[in-house]
Amino acid sequence: MDKSILFYLYKYIMNQLDFLTSYFTPLKREYCDYFYYLSVINFIFLVYIVLAGLYTMMFDKKKDGLFTILLVTLPSFLAYFTNRLLYSMCVGSTQL
Repeated sequence: MDKSILFYLYKYIMNQLDFLTSYFTPLKREYCDYFYYLSVINFIFLVYIVLAGLYTMMFDKKKDGLFTILLVTLPSFLAYFTNRLLYSMCVGSTQL
């Protein structure tokens, strides 16, 4: 094979790798806002679920129990906590 063909093949492969690595580089700090908005939305849902659970416990004739309210509240709390943690990690990793 000719050296010029190998050189162009090498350049082509390197350009393809540069193209692929651009999809896996860290994003800018503005993208951290995504996790912030998700944590705010999840916190609002969490407060609503807790208040609805307390209302149900106090005024409903059928007492579903604390265990049922805990089972409903737990996934919402985990979603809020996870998004808040991801936001903190994102902001912490993009500080200069």
